[in-house]
Amino acid sequence: MNLRLLSGFLIALVLLVTVGFFSWRNTVILMESQNSVASTHEVLTDLDDLQRQLDAAEAGQRGYLLTGEDSFLLPYRSALTPIKERVLDLRKLTKENPIQQRNLDILEPLIAQRLDILKQRIISRQTDSLGAFQTPQVLHEGEAVMNQIREITNRMESEENRLLQSRNTVARQNFRNATGIVVVAGFASLLILSLTFTLLVRENLTRQKSEKAFQASEVRFRSLVENVRDYAIFMLDPKGVIMTWNAGAERHKGYRAEEIIGKHFSIFYPPEDVEAGKPERELEVAAETGRVEDEGWRVRKNGTRFWANVVVTALRDKNGELLGFSKITRDMTERKQAEEKLRESQERTRLIVESAHDAFIGMDAGGKIIDWNRQAEIIFGYSSEEAIGLTLADAIIPVRYREAHRNGLQRFMETGQGPVLNKRIELSASRRNGEEFPVEITIVPIRWHGGFLFAAFLRDVTERKQAEEQLKNTALELGRSNAELEQFAYVASHDLQEPLRAVSGCVQILQQRYKDSLDSKATDLIQHAVDGSLRMQTLIHDLLSYSRVSSKAQPLETVDSATALNSALLNLKSAVEESHAEVVFNGLPSVKADPVQLSQLFQNLVGNALKYRGEQNPKIRIEAEPENKHQWRFAIRDNGIGIEPQYYERIFRLFQRLHTRREYTGTGIGLALCKKIVERHGGSIWVESQPEKGSTFFFTLPATKTI
Repeated sequence: MNLRLLSGFLIALVLLVTVGFFSWRNTVILMESQNSVASTHEVLTDLDDLQRQLDAAEAGQRGYLLTGEDSFLLPYRSALTPIKERVLDLRKLTKENPIQQRNLDILEPLIAQRLDILKQRIISRQTDSLGAFQTPQVLHEGEAVMNQIREITNRMESEENRLLQSRNTVARQNFRNATGIVVVAGFASLLILSLTFTLLVRENLTRQKSEKAFQASEVRFRSLVENVRDYAIFMLDPKGVIMTWNAGAERHKGYRAEEIIGKHFSIFYPPEDVEAGKPERELEVAAETGRVEDEGWRVRKNGTRFWANVVVTALRDKNGELLGFSKITRDMTERKQAEEKLRESQERTRLIVESAHDAFIGMDAGGKIIDWNRQAEIIFGYSSEEAIGLTLADAIIPVRYREAHRNGLQRFMETGQGPVLNKRIELSASRRNGEEFPVEITIVPIRWHGGFLFAAFLRDVTERKQAEEQLKNTALELGRSNAELEQFAYVASHDLQEPLRAVSGCVQILQQRYKDSLDSKATDLIQHAVDGSLRMQTLIHDLLSYSRVSSKAQPLETVDSATALNSALLNLKSAVEESHAEVVFNGLPSVKADPVQLSQLFQNLVGNALKYRGEQNPKIRIEAEPENKHQWRFAIRDNGIGIEPQYYERIFRLFQRLHTRREYTGTGIGLALCKKIVERHGGSIWVESQPEKGSTFFFTLPATKTI
């Protein structure tokens, strides 16, 4: 009996030891399975975050290319460090998985290549800010690399999902195996009460430890989900009722867990989507296919909308029974806004280019046309569809110039030098029908990804060239006419002097010799003849002075205006003394002028102030102050009889007088002469006056240097 008991004890002991070993081993395997599940979730989270950071860098770079605003570089720069960290994390988490390690070997250089493309775009945009950055071809360069990155990350995600499903199955199987072994050990321990009791206690302790380990793993996983703030992660039952709620969901949607758990998830959808049955349709698709992804507007607790990326995954047990759904929501409002700004910027740029009055032609490095705006269609006769793909030479360059154009383009590509680039030049262009016409063209090279693009701006200058030619002919004709007129005036006035002096001299001799033998009527007639001759001489002298403003002018030089004024006052000395005039001036500047004409100008204007004086003694003040950076404005103020406003313009015309000769002497040429002198110096002259309150004559003259 003791032997049997001993044998039974030994058998039970061996059995229990064996059972205990396998129970311990399954517990360890169970814990490892749970750790593998948690690791798989971390890999999936890092993959999703990696793709999000790449998208952020891409969006920031695009916004900067189109707007040039540094604010768009913030998401780009903020994404660089997390991208590198996610790749390192993935290396560590998948170090035991050769498949994922091989995927990472492919993924890392692709990411480095894509980031380098973004960096080079930004550097190019910082140095060149032309509209060519905003073309669709430029903006979508590098898309192939991004597609490869997405393909690799999707492949890695699929591998992790496969591993997750496999590891969950293994974990459940290990749990069942552990439970079975415990039950077997329990039945075996009944054979020997004392030993069984002892072994059961030990086995129960081991099972409790396993359960605690499993619970700890579940707590860690739940804590991981709860602490994710960039994503709203929650669970739905098969009908769409919310069962769990993490911190990210509260942050994005505004509901606390106690407010939202138990409600249908359609509460997050806009009314129009709810009415259209979109929430239910998403659950149906997820249940049928296992997963559904969607982007659209969602509604927060406060009623505001945000653009969301949503992934709904169906959860099933080992028998395929639907347990519910997991729902991951990411707020993509910033990306959506960036895309909208990008689209608006592209549309705005397109409208500006299309509405421009100049033709805009974009070309690639080979000279092929890639952009052709509406004005180019109008000017050259090709539609946009017809022009794109042609070379610039074949489309608009006359045949005789095409070879030179191609050689110039080739020389630039080889040497980086082009004598006609970045310059506004005029040349002949050809329309579709072969008609040649003049254009003004500027071709700007734009460095782009190791190569060049070219932007050409063209304007049809046919009308301008015709107007210039007509203006040139008119100017030549006017010059000839003016020269002939000046020559005529000079010759006429000079040749009239001699007979006039003869007539005047004879009349004066007649007056002196026969004044005592002639009656008063004859004496008056002789006096009228003398006065007329003198007036005629004065008129001819003034006309001669007027014609000499241009024909006998001296080169402009630096002249002290005070010296020129003193010379004029010396000529007017008798008139100044006779009228008891007070002439005041000081601080007059040096100007660029003809010294003789400047003195003549002062003499005429001060002489007028003396002539047209009122009852008071004349008071004349000459002042000067800067008109702008390049001119001085002079003012000659008097207290004379003044001028009515309606005569301000008339007084500067030839032979225009406001008074009779009995009232005031003169020929009506003095102010016209002043105007011609001032305009010859590139200035202008005008008057401000009030009757009986004096006049101020203003005129401008060029400064000797910038004021």
